[in-house]
Amino acid sequence: EHFAEKFKEVNGYDIIPHLYTLYNPTFNKNERKIREDYFNTAKILYLENFVKPMYDWCDKNNLLFTGHFDGEESLNWHLMQSADLITSFEYMHIPGIDSIVPSQKIDDKNYNVAGKILGSISKYYNRERTLCETYTASGWDVRFPLMKRIANRLLMLGVNMMHYMGAYYSWDGFMK
Repeated sequence: EHFAEKFKEVNGYDIIPHLYTLYNPTFNKNERKIREDYFNTAKILYLENFVKPMYDWCDKNNLLFTGHFDGEESLNWHLMQSADLITSFEYMHIPGIDSIVPSQKIDDKNYNVAGKILGSISKYYNRERTLCETYTASGWDVRFPLMKRIANRLLMLGVNMMHYMGAYYSWDGFMK
């Protein structure tokens, strides 16, 4: 409810007269800049009001804040799901990702994105541990050689802790 005030504080101008730029295709540098300022303000509010308070509470209570955000698998999802995944990792003691349906995605060229970002950013923020929730929805037919291949890939990318997330349930299709 205080977005417009925060926007003006951060960017030095009022967003209200420019709201139309958020719904129309951008055609000029000024409109692109307004959108950039909008998403940057949303990121700041997300970090200040959601991520950082959890990190601070865990720190104060001698707990390690870990988990993962949504949408680590692609750069586009970072903006849509977590405002700025890379900056959000600063506020995790043990930053994490997930690797959903890895048995189906192991050969996808984008499979490396989340793990590589996690490994790189963890080094940047000087985090010793990284976490990956994996094997999710791999199905009943997943075997140890494939599980080892998945683990090896994640370890190579920078993951050094894995949380097994059930491959024991089924959906329609390949996971029956």
